[in-house]
Amino acid sequence: MVRYLIVLLLMGSSARAEDKLPASQTFKVCTHVLPPHSMQLADGRAGGLATEVLQSVAGLLGWQLKIQYYPWLRARSEVTKGHCDLIYTILKKQEYEEFVAFPEEHLDNRANVLIVRADSQAAYNGDLEAFMRHHRLGIYRDKVVSPLFDQLKVESWAKIEYANLTENILRMLLSHRVDAVVENEKTAIHELKVLGKLSAVRILTPPVHIMPAYIAFSRKGRALPFMKDFDEKLGQLKKTKEFREMLGRYEMTGDDVR
Repeated sequence: MVRYLIVLLLMGSSARAEDKLPASQTFKVCTHVLPPHSMQLADGRAGGLATEVLQSVAGLLGWQLKIQYYPWLRARSEVTKGHCDLIYTILKKQEYEEFVAFPEEHLDNRANVLIVRADSQAAYNGDLEAFMRHHRLGIYRDKVVSPLFDQLKVESWAKIEYANLTENILRMLLSHRVDAVVENEKTAIHELKVLGKLSAVRILTPPVHIMPAYIAFSRKGRALPFMKDFDEKLGQLKKTKEFREMLGRYEMTGDDVR
């Protein structure tokens, strides 16, 4: 009789564990074009480091994904309304935490840098306010740079030009509409290579700020109950040769993740 009860308890526990996993569920994912992290390939498929990581973790969890590309502000709106279950890539910001939940495991670290034309005499010593007081900056709308940048950009003296895409702000820089742009280093390098203009700019050091980037979960989405499962599998993936190979394909190393 005792053995019978134990078996029943174990079966009940197993059933609850199986119920927890969303076997063969399809989740809608919002993303935006931000190479090399997220981008659409020539054949229309989703690509990029973050995409590959998400697809690998989804495979481990038995999830199916429907990845939809939007301009960043539209992607943010869709996930806020719960029309998308997940969103990537996104940096942690208090305002964002109202509509998305961030897992413990981050995807990689993003270095936001200042970029100027190669013939510019501009220099940066880490004093962001001093730099901003003397230069007109380009940035894409709603970009997270740093808490200090958020404070400074609304000052009456700040000179900021906005665009919807990284490519657009880089073109603004190259056409002398702005003196510098703020963008994450990997994306800027990728876009400049595509434009054939990498040698036309300089990336100033030190970085303005370095922040972890995430694949996040809509607070109104269907995937939210499974965020801990996602965390576990992502943590496991990051320790594998497969993950190191993914980084290598996008000219990244373990230093970009730690």
